[in-house]
Amino acid sequence: MHPALPMAHFLLGQIRLAQLQLPAAVAEFEHERDLNPLFGEVYERLGDCYVRQGDYLSRDPSPWTRAAYIRRTMAKARDWAVR
Repeated sequence: MHPALPMAHFLLGQIRLAQLQLPAAVAEFEHERDLNPLFGEVYERLGDCYVRQGDYLSRDPSPWTRAAYIRRTMAKARDWAVR
């Protein structure tokens, strides 16, 4: 498998999540996020993994940092949609 193949890591993450292999699922979803940062579903799956691990607050304890990240991501998505 080519490491930069779109959606491949997302689908592998889905499989790992279904098997409850949460650390492996997180690794796959994070890899997909790095390759395809405007794909919103990957953030949903990462959040699901973090909640299942009970680790959702330790990823970034600052709500301001999370809000700033979301604003930047949404701005990029709007810019991309206008093209």
